[in-house]
Amino acid sequence: MNQEIYEELLFARTLITDTKGESIFHVLNDYFIEKAIPLSNIISLATDGAPAIVGRYRGFISYLKQNVSGVLAIHCIIHRQHLVAKNLSVRLHESLHLVIDAVNRIRSNALNTRLFAQLCEENDEHFHQLLLHTEVCWLSKGLCLTRFFALFETILEFLDTKDKILKENLMKRKTDIAYLTVLFTKFNMVNLQLQGDSLNLIKTKSILSPFLARVKLMKQNIGRGEFSQFPNLSQASCQEDDVSTYVQHLNALYSDFESRFEDILTMVIPPWIINPYGDIEETIVIIQEELTELSTNEELKVQFKNGYQQFWLQNNIPVTYPVLWIITRKFLISFPSSNLVERGFSAVTNLLTKKRNRLDIICRGDLRLTLTKLTPNVDNLLLKHQVIPAQSENILFRHPGVKEVALVGKPDDRVGVSYCICTETERRTLKEVRRPVWSYYSFRENVLKKGEEIYTALLSHLHRGKGQKGEDQNASGIPGCLHLEFENPDNTSVQI
Repeated sequence: MNQEIYEELLFARTLITDTKGESIFHVLNDYFIEKAIPLSNIISLATDGAPAIVGRYRGFISYLKQNVSGVLAIHCIIHRQHLVAKNLSVRLHESLHLVIDAVNRIRSNALNTRLFAQLCEENDEHFHQLLLHTEVCWLSKGLCLTRFFALFETILEFLDTKDKILKENLMKRKTDIAYLTVLFTKFNMVNLQLQGDSLNLIKTKSILSPFLARVKLMKQNIGRGEFSQFPNLSQASCQEDDVSTYVQHLNALYSDFESRFEDILTMVIPPWIINPYGDIEETIVIIQEELTELSTNEELKVQFKNGYQQFWLQNNIPVTYPVLWIITRKFLISFPSSNLVERGFSAVTNLLTKKRNRLDIICRGDLRLTLTKLTPNVDNLLLKHQVIPAQSENILFRHPGVKEVALVGKPDDRVGVSYCICTETERRTLKEVRRPVWSYYSFRENVLKKGEEIYTALLSHLHRGKGQKGEDQNASGIPGCLHLEFENPDNTSVQI
């Protein structure tokens, strides 16, 4: 841990029998015992509110708290935000379903889809296709409504010959559609911010608090007929009845949002976490002592310019200032959302297709490879594997002066196996070159793993135009003997 937090999949297991909280806890506990990881390392957990997890007596959290005191349980903030967005009045809910019906009316039929695309092209629309709505996708409503409202006039023109009743209903609810389009677009913006990597509780509060303030401001502005935050409403004739409906919805939205995110919005973040070098008033003596020592540490102060998160994640902070670290780590390391788990579900869906439904993605490591952000050290991995002779032949054959090259392995009492390289000035097949009539000179196996170095050495010899046959070490320092013939520009043969 050095100035950065890595988010990686720890493990995945299949539940053998039931999916109760006790069974889930036993799977977790067995894994931690197997890997010698203390349960006390768990600081917090994020859930989607499933009963098996959050049950008061038999939920997973209750079993975990019996073994780890003080663990922080957080209901996924993205899931909560999605629940808030679903809270619509009866009228707005009907308007949303009219949009979905219109989209399905066009997209469910291949002919209608092509005719609608042709009509969009004739009307010089920027888009030629509508987006389907999917309830399980967080951003689906906002994207679907945005595309629908952008093509609203073309949709009405198309439905004029297909479904006039649906067209008339859409015209009546145009203001509702305009309102929902802007509102769900704002929800999507917040949702995308909450899906970011390295999200912590401090960043979460800094995202949710301004959004709640904007909802309150939108309610006040719409109430007095100011539509600057809802530009789409300016394009529709908004009546007083419409304004009253939107104000009531925003008021209910504000109350629901404030209630569901009460723990985040009322969370007290010590100011010294954000700026440990500012004027801080702290009543606890031991915290005062460590803050005083920290504020006078000029060496650490240089690192603070990179941000508070990089500052607190330095290796020496937990050792030098243990009390401050115990308080700070909860705000920096806790997962506020289950976004990583949702990514895992998406990865499983992509891996276990109809033709690969028996694939054991857990034991094989497919799931881990799909989700990991670690970059493998390819060079180090290649050094641990023997190079195929054909690869070395291809490297040596790249030089235009090489007529033919072959690499052949033969037993060696000293190293177990050795290799020979031979070439000739006449064009022959590799099969002919590998005949035992040629004189082979062995060299150590590790040279094969450095084909590029061999190639560089050959270029060096060609440049000098000289070399000796049968040397134990050539001019470039590569051990071993090579028997290679090259053709120089002056048609003279050079042996190395």
